[in-house]
Amino acid sequence: MASLFAGDLALPTGIKTLTLAPGDTWRGNFSLGDLVELGRFGEYKLDARIEWEGRTMEAERFTFTIEGTRMRGLHIGLGERPFDDGQGQGAFLQAGEGVKTLFSFDFSEEDPGLGEMHVEQPIRRLTLSSGVSDVLVPWRDAPFFSEMLQWILWRNGNRVEAVSSMMSEPVGVDLPFEAASLVRPALKPSNQSVEVIALSKSGKALAVVQIGDGRTEAPGQPGILFTTTLPEPPDQAVAALAPASAGGKRHLALVFGTKGGVDLHTASYAPGAGPGDFVVQTIPGARLIDGAPPAMLVHGDGSSRVGLFAMQPSGEIQFIKVRLTPDGTPAGRPVIQSLPPPKSPIIEASLLYAAEQGVLERRLAALRSQDGTLLRLHAPNNGDWRLEPFVTSGPVTSPMAIVPGKSGGYIIIASPDEGIGMEPF
Repeated sequence: MASLFAGDLALPTGIKTLTLAPGDTWRGNFSLGDLVELGRFGEYKLDARIEWEGRTMEAERFTFTIEGTRMRGLHIGLGERPFDDGQGQGAFLQAGEGVKTLFSFDFSEEDPGLGEMHVEQPIRRLTLSSGVSDVLVPWRDAPFFSEMLQWILWRNGNRVEAVSSMMSEPVGVDLPFEAASLVRPALKPSNQSVEVIALSKSGKALAVVQIGDGRTEAPGQPGILFTTTLPEPPDQAVAALAPASAGGKRHLALVFGTKGGVDLHTASYAPGAGPGDFVVQTIPGARLIDGAPPAMLVHGDGSSRVGLFAMQPSGEIQFIKVRLTPDGTPAGRPVIQSLPPPKSPIIEASLLYAAEQGVLERRLAALRSQDGTLLRLHAPNNGDWRLEPFVTSGPVTSPMAIVPGKSGGYIIIASPDEGIGMEPF
């Protein structure tokens, strides 16, 4: 009769055992978490020893470390919301010694009335080189999990790489220039390849890249769909996908900070093509907030809107609203909503248009000031817009990320000890 021990402690009864006949060999995996408690961070040493009929056999010691979450580059992928309930997938990079590890996690709204979003435990996907960045989960024009495959993309130097939920090795495409960044979000139309826009390091070129296929396990043929030049390097950018009912066009907004204010360049393009001529609108006197990228929404009729936060020299915060007709021309002049200056300067913001089938339901926005105060945008229909402070039970991620729910929004928190969670705000 054999006994199993972890250190000096006898292991619980009911542990599954394996009997080997003389000369047999077994190779496989088992969960250490079923044998011992691994809830504390630090270094662990695993020794294996067999004592049988007066003989002792020992395996070489194996050492491993359990660390808390050291998140880099969080991004959230969203799609249409079945019955308005929030759902999607997140991905992030965890920094290690000379490598970065890619993790993903799914989430779904369990009880909208109580503001409960269930976040699955992150799953380790791949170990990547330390130079990877710009992790992206594509946005969908259908419910996020309506296709068999879900994709995650990232930039590895001058190469865009991606992996699907059915792949163990990434596919990729080399960019035709030295790359600076990928435009958020990547886009995944139903039953079509993933598309992402890459910006050159010079800032004067962009490329539309396609990778993957949503219909089969085959990775598809990655490639460059389109390249074009830009007049100058943009400071911020955002992409958006039109609903299928609006023809599935892709939309792009580039933001440039100038001496006189803010210039907004917008364009749209058909599947398999690239952006056409940009329409330029100027918002005089405004100054960009570096950590506050714009948001974009395409409506069911093909019209679109862009929103962004800016600042006046006085410290006053401005919410800039731009509307575009289905053919891409401005639907009037930009509308500026002024907000009282906060006590401390805004250094970061996350803005999201919550929509269903291209119909705007509400604006969700969270801002962080220099002194760490968190603020949310209160934007009622009567025009009494203001910023209201709020608190969370744990540290809010940077970049900030928000997710729409059935009746409100959630903000993502993460700590090395507690992991990832979502709280209503």
